[in-house]
Amino acid sequence: MVLAADAPIVGTGRDYTHLVQDYRVHGSLYTDPAVFADEMKRIFTDGWVFVGHESEIPGGGDWVARRLGTERVLMARAHDGEISVVANRCAHRGTTLCPQSEGNSRNFRCPYHAWTYDLDGMLLGAPFPQRFANEKPDVRLDQPGQVGIYRGFVFANQSGTAGPLSEHLGSGGSDLIDRAADMSPTGRLQLRDVAIEAEGAEKAKQIMWDGPPHAFVFPNLFLGEMNIARIDPLAPGLTEHYHTPLLVESSDLGINRRVILQSEAVMGPGGARSPSSSSTRRCSQTSRGTRSGLTWSPTTFTTGCRSGPVTTSRTPG
Repeated sequence: MVLAADAPIVGTGRDYTHLVQDYRVHGSLYTDPAVFADEMKRIFTDGWVFVGHESEIPGGGDWVARRLGTERVLMARAHDGEISVVANRCAHRGTTLCPQSEGNSRNFRCPYHAWTYDLDGMLLGAPFPQRFANEKPDVRLDQPGQVGIYRGFVFANQSGTAGPLSEHLGSGGSDLIDRAADMSPTGRLQLRDVAIEAEGAEKAKQIMWDGPPHAFVFPNLFLGEMNIARIDPLAPGLTEHYHTPLLVESSDLGINRRVILQSEAVMGPGGARSPSSSSTRRCSQTSRGTRSGLTWSPTTFTTGCRSGPVTTSRTPG
């Protein structure tokens, strides 16, 4: 048996065809570091990745820390309202700019040598500018090659070669996001609690008839009815699963209270449905964890799950 690490190189990547057969996949695809590195390059660097929702940074200066594969980034809203995604590391010595998960800042200042950047990543200043030939280094924070927003959902592509976001989403992905956004009377979702004008009964009836989405937008966005999940692979066998309820803009505060209660009941510590999900997935992956003990696994709707995730939940307030 040729394992994942020994897969032949075809074109720009490895060929795993022999490890994916009708109704089953080989366990090395879940645990092999070579596969993980290949996924980070071919999917999370060369493709579109979900970063966050614009409602998470409602005001100028707001930012949240995220991941694009193994790259740590900041999604920020400038004071003119524009949203940017930049690397969470100083262009000088690579020091982490913002160790916290979220905040509000006038700018980003490196704690090491005080290099200071605008929220869009442009260098504003550095100490002792006379030491540089041009008084100020002509550098900025690294940024993805492409950033796109669809109905408040922010996506980024590191390589800049992924093509239009509309092609990545396709009609299926766009429809899922549309169905989620249309659950709100205003067509806008919130990951923070708000209340504004409601819609009429006719549109509400159509929304309830269409129903909420329940599907995955490749590679890391899950829309589970009135919940949203972001999946960040950290290493072979280790995934961070962040989930929070999707709140609607409505004058009826009771709607969002019910959404939050439902989310607390449905989204368990394993990331979905029940508390046992995490331990079940961990046991499933442990059986494939040694090279001598790698086995074939039947394909199911959970085939893409690497392992029991590290789960983070958030209840908007």
